[in-house]
Amino acid sequence: MTTADSQAETDRVVFRATIPPVLSFVSGFVDTIGFLGMFGLLTSQVTGSFVAAGAAFVHAEGGLAVKLLAVPMFMVGAAAMTLLIAVLTRLRINAMPWALATVGALIALFLAIAIWAQPFENADGHDVIAAAVCAFVAMGAESALVRVLFKGALPANFMTGNVTQVAVEGTDLALSRLGVLFDGDPAQNAARAAAASKQLRVLIPMITGFMLGAIIAAHAFLAIGFWALLLATGLVFAAALWASKGGSSL
Repeated sequence: MTTADSQAETDRVVFRATIPPVLSFVSGFVDTIGFLGMFGLLTSQVTGSFVAAGAAFVHAEGGLAVKLLAVPMFMVGAAAMTLLIAVLTRLRINAMPWALATVGALIALFLAIAIWAQPFENADGHDVIAAAVCAFVAMGAESALVRVLFKGALPANFMTGNVTQVAVEGTDLALSRLGVLFDGDPAQNAARAAAASKQLRVLIPMITGFMLGAIIAAHAFLAIGFWALLLATGLVFAAALWASKGGSSL
């Protein structure tokens, strides 16, 4: 392997280790902005959207229409991103920068509508619905991007599953290191400990990214409102630029 090939491989590994946690940060960030700025709306949590829609039916509260749109619009974003990647791949075009730029553009559109319409006064208003649809589609597209282009990566917005997996892997790691998971078989215990440790090195950055995104978004929204979305937009476009510089090797 030449020096150039070695550097390209290093860049590829760093990129693929860095971008999923960054996108997890963006998911937590956008989710929190939607929650604080649009009547408790969850833009990247499909499970939460089901619960919110059900509660809206029972309590006859405002925002039912937009809550009912959450799941189908999320699916539209995921399907559209999957189709875009398939078409670009068929054309032998590096899909990564285009996919990331698409997510960035959708978040930017969410920002633009929110700035134009703020303050949102009616949970059923057309302005809320338009902004929310952009956010739902953006988060669906981002989720599909991670799943399709980062093979083996964890979901950027599925924190319930990720946290559960941390508990499972952490428990197995402790038991295997104590030698009690596979009683009397040091080789199996060692193998399970290594696998659990490897999985935790992937899980923990994803969860940390989402949590940091939520915390920073909350403070940023209190300070500058929807303008805080500039950070999420900038991060995704920066990732797209990085991907374009790396070419198809990424």
